[in-house]
Amino acid sequence: MNNMKSYLIQIFKKFFSTNRKVNYKEVIDDLIDQQDISDEKIDDKTKKIFSNVIDIHNKCVEDIMVPRANIVALSDSSSLKNLSTLMSGSKHSRIPIFEDNLDKIVGMVHIRDLFNLLKDSKNPKIEKKLTKTILRKILFTSPSMKILDLLLKMRSEKIHMAIVVDEYGGTNGLVTIEDLVEEIVGEIEDEHDMVQREHFKKISKGAFEISARMLIEDFEKKSGKIVNIQEKDKVDTIGGLVFVLAERVPGRGEVVNHPSGIEFSVVEVDARRIKKLLIQFK
Repeated sequence: MNNMKSYLIQIFKKFFSTNRKVNYKEVIDDLIDQQDISDEKIDDKTKKIFSNVIDIHNKCVEDIMVPRANIVALSDSSSLKNLSTLMSGSKHSRIPIFEDNLDKIVGMVHIRDLFNLLKDSKNPKIEKKLTKTILRKILFTSPSMKILDLLLKMRSEKIHMAIVVDEYGGTNGLVTIEDLVEEIVGEIEDEHDMVQREHFKKISKGAFEISARMLIEDFEKKSGKIVNIQEKDKVDTIGGLVFVLAERVPGRGEVVNHPSGIEFSVVEVDARRIKKLLIQFK
């Protein structure tokens, strides 16, 4: 803790000790180098967080949003059974609800509210239609809004999902507070993610089926080097690497090629992330 406090104090002193324009990333890198040769070293995870904070400064919502085509949503005319099935299948705890079409989002449903509704009823009517009483408010944002600004807005209004709208008011994409936080601290995993990460299956010589959550370094221990140092600085997982190469969440069956000749085929994917990949070495 003292190590971190000392480091932050140095950063602020450096920033405010001069009137000239400061390259924040260069300052951070310089201070990290200074700290590494002292008795108190900054661990790699802390360095990564500081680097992400600097990188996020100029990022917009459009850079990280789930695109419209990958949004998992439900019509307000659907039943509670449809909602329950969708939440179970997608493993999302929040589902946006629309009226008529995806351009008319009217709110979202939190899984906790669904459980409470069914629990409080002596004879739960699972076929019952959705009602406005179960809907929560949802934020709307422009694609150009800064990530940190949206994060602060979500925090102040206690609403953890936002719909990204275009200039005509149509739905462009979706962002959750988890998406925003992950830009700073890296991917946040739960119990399901850890099970997925363990999946590694050799199909044939030079072909592997793996979880997209598998760490690059873990995969390389089994198959040999696949990425360079610059790529390792950007991402930690195989799925993250494919996302960077494609510059979006690719669709199921889509093939993404690495400059080295490695071929990544998407086996399983949901609205927010790649789940399973087939890797083939040429």
